[in-house]
Amino acid sequence: MCSASSGDGNSGPEIRLLGPVGVWRHGERVAVPTGRPLVLLATLALNPGVVVTQSGLRRYLWPVAPPASPRRTIQTYAARLRSALGSDVVHTSGDGLILDLSPEAIDLCRFRSIVDSASGEAVEPDQRLERLRSALLLWHGPPLSGLSPDALSEDHGPALLEELLGASERANELCLELDRADEEFVSSVKRLIADHPWRERLWGQLMRALYAQGRQGEALATFHELVGVLRTDLGIDPGAELTELHQRMLTADPSLHPTAASGEGSGPGVPRPAQLPPDTPDFVDRTAVLEEMTALLAGTDVACHRVIVSGAGGTGKTALALRAAHRVRESYPDGQLFADLRGVSDPATPHDVLAGFLRALGLSDPAIPSSQDERSNLFRSMCATRRLLLVLDNAQSSAQVAPLFPAGAGCGVIVTSRPRLLGTAASLRVDLAELPDPEARELLDAIVGESRLEPEPGATETVLRACGGSPLALRIAGGRLVSRPRWPVAELARQLDTRNVLDVLTLDDMSVRGVLDVTYRSMEPEIAGRFRLLAAVPGTTLDADMAAAVWNVPAPAARDSLERLCDLRLLESIDPETYRWHDLVGQYMHDNAGPGELVPPATRLLRHVGANLLSAKRCLRSERDVLEAIVDSGESVTIREFTDQRAVHEWLHPRFETITLLAAHGLAGRHEMPVDEAAAVMMLADIVAEECCLNGTFGEAPRAVLAADVPLPSGLPAVGVAWQNLAGSLGKQNRFEEAFDAAERARAIWRELGDRGREMAVLNNMAIWHLLSGRYDTAAQLLTTCIESADALSARSRTACLQNLASVYVNLGRLDDAERCLTRAHSLAPLDSTSRLAHYLALRWGQLHRAAGNREAALAAYERAADVGAALDSPYMHAYALVSKAATLNHFADDGSDPAARAVQIARTSHHPHVEAEALVELGHAAALLGNRAIAASYWREALRIFDSLGAANVTDVRKLLADA
Repeated sequence: MCSASSGDGNSGPEIRLLGPVGVWRHGERVAVPTGRPLVLLATLALNPGVVVTQSGLRRYLWPVAPPASPRRTIQTYAARLRSALGSDVVHTSGDGLILDLSPEAIDLCRFRSIVDSASGEAVEPDQRLERLRSALLLWHGPPLSGLSPDALSEDHGPALLEELLGASERANELCLELDRADEEFVSSVKRLIADHPWRERLWGQLMRALYAQGRQGEALATFHELVGVLRTDLGIDPGAELTELHQRMLTADPSLHPTAASGEGSGPGVPRPAQLPPDTPDFVDRTAVLEEMTALLAGTDVACHRVIVSGAGGTGKTALALRAAHRVRESYPDGQLFADLRGVSDPATPHDVLAGFLRALGLSDPAIPSSQDERSNLFRSMCATRRLLLVLDNAQSSAQVAPLFPAGAGCGVIVTSRPRLLGTAASLRVDLAELPDPEARELLDAIVGESRLEPEPGATETVLRACGGSPLALRIAGGRLVSRPRWPVAELARQLDTRNVLDVLTLDDMSVRGVLDVTYRSMEPEIAGRFRLLAAVPGTTLDADMAAAVWNVPAPAARDSLERLCDLRLLESIDPETYRWHDLVGQYMHDNAGPGELVPPATRLLRHVGANLLSAKRCLRSERDVLEAIVDSGESVTIREFTDQRAVHEWLHPRFETITLLAAHGLAGRHEMPVDEAAAVMMLADIVAEECCLNGTFGEAPRAVLAADVPLPSGLPAVGVAWQNLAGSLGKQNRFEEAFDAAERARAIWRELGDRGREMAVLNNMAIWHLLSGRYDTAAQLLTTCIESADALSARSRTACLQNLASVYVNLGRLDDAERCLTRAHSLAPLDSTSRLAHYLALRWGQLHRAAGNREAALAAYERAADVGAALDSPYMHAYALVSKAATLNHFADDGSDPAARAVQIARTSHHPHVEAEALVELGHAAALLGNRAIAASYWREALRIFDSLGAANVTDVRKLLADA
């Protein structure tokens, strides 16, 4: 490469590579050590200003066997060059050497610069010719000759010679165009033919020059001489273009006269390929990236731009590449080349692709070199003075595309590939994901027609959801509707809902399964097997530890396999911990998993998440291990050690859906997972989610356990926990009679198992419901029983009981007793901590201060409870505290609408309808205080609707409010 450096080429040495390698200074030849030092100089001069590594130097200095200390020997050669050329010319840099000379000091760089200046429509033909001739004056013989060893000459000499011959042929074309094909021109072309007898273009130029001078006989004889050379040397006949030229001369074609001759680069033997496939007519979206691609590729600068478009199969890479290519093709007047590299299915070899490109650029088969390196060098040389656009579609790897890149500064390349080809330098990288919802709808509209989709919004949404933003899936689904004009959209939606979606998403030669098949068949057997086993994971996400459990391998090995699947674009890494796949890929996993193949991995995964849930539970409540059904399988299970509540939340939140789905599969009898462990995992997940303040499930998990499709063993602790948690959920909805019934079922199980601690916990919950029902004496009795059972309760549980007893005392008007309970509880769970207990303790303090008439203290306590709920990322706690604050403001005849409105928004967004209804009640009270009875009634009617839908006991109180309004 000839890039700028910090040297000054005016007074320093001048290096010649376009002939015998040598050095000149002020017109005099400089004595430079011959042999390997001269090879070292030539190697560096081919890359001025660029570090050439030790390995790169050794390749040419010792092509057979290096000495014992090659690095020391190279430094010795470098020192000898410094002695001859100057100490500032050759430098050591990193692991190699660098030649610090201006490109102008190297004849090859000057040659290329002058040739480049001869390009472009702004340069007049006579100026182009003059510049090319001045560049050719730098040619003194076979490039890189005189070197020993000659490996450098063998590697780079042919390509340099091709550049020189290409420039000569361009100059010849200009001479013919300008009618300057005199006798000197004829002689110079004959000399070139003598040295390069197989270059048909030179023979054609000689024929045209002779013909232009009126020497038709000599021109025809020249053709017959060429026939003899090619048949004798190569056993072939001239190509079609020269044969046609010969025929035109025989018929005295008037277009052969100079006045009718074509411009530079467009004469006989210089075709302009136009190989782009048709553009996609219904292309939509990708607007921003399309504009960025076209602006880059249509630019007027001289850089050779490379755009790499990567993405999973079916994301529209080829459509985007072709749309961009068609937009900018006028910027590439010398033609457009296209090659399908066939990705991982049957990868095309660069050797074959180059042959096709060279044919498209006018070379006959005999003129195409046999080796890939020679073809690549020749291709780059032929592109050096052209403005060509290449589209390399469906590339497999960086190694596949590297030999196909042109060297021409005015060329452009678009590569599409599933892998990201990070080993390939690019001017712009585009990584395509699935289409977002609006663009997916736009594409389906473009294919099917909005008028057909608009009347069936529900069915259209089902189709869009099944396609998951995949352009390929959308095109197939749209194509099926177009090919069946009498179908309602609902019919396709029904098939996508009731059949294997991959069976439905196929049309003609388009198939989502077919695209995935190509990748699947290319996998190594081990990776393919691991890919299948991911079907044991419900949902579409997992982490490396989960994968390690599924595959029964160490986590680092699992991560390597996950990254390999990401490289194949079957998975996507959405953060350093988490991997995700498309729903259609998930279906493909299931379709390829063998019978019974998923049973062991599903069980391993269940035990993995169970063990980690236990670890999380111990972090949140270290005094008790729960649900002994989780067993040690003896297999590879990574157990995290959680440091605090936040760490538990950060681990559980992105995995919660996968964990609960896995447990649900076990309860439904899928993959023959142990049902007792599935029940334990379901309840552990519910408990940990509640403890670390995620959104509550409001009885979903307990109901899933209690309604298991597979019979549960008798006396299972998870069943007791399910009844207990269900009771708690019903109690939160003020459905107290149902809550008492569920609690009694839980108590019966704990008594049977002899677990007094859990039995007391149930009594505590029952006491709360008696409290909320106004049965304060019963509540106080139950709570006193719990507190006195010191041997059965942990300090944490006693703290909860003390808080609840304080609430009972407040309702009984025994405020001093309430304060003593809270003070005692405060010593066990300080108010300034960030925990569930601190949240509830703040609520109880707020209740006490409000009852005592301490408005500011009550509001401060509720604000503290709200802050703790927000810090714990618990919408339920946050909203409930705001409702309490609103009720307190309304109690003191202040405006409680602001915290109530905030609570409505939080509860509605996080799907906590009971809290939303309570907040609406307080909004109604605030409106009533301001005299807006009609507005108050509208809030209460909405609250009544929600309470009624929940079957909550609050409906009676709200109906009374409406009656009084």
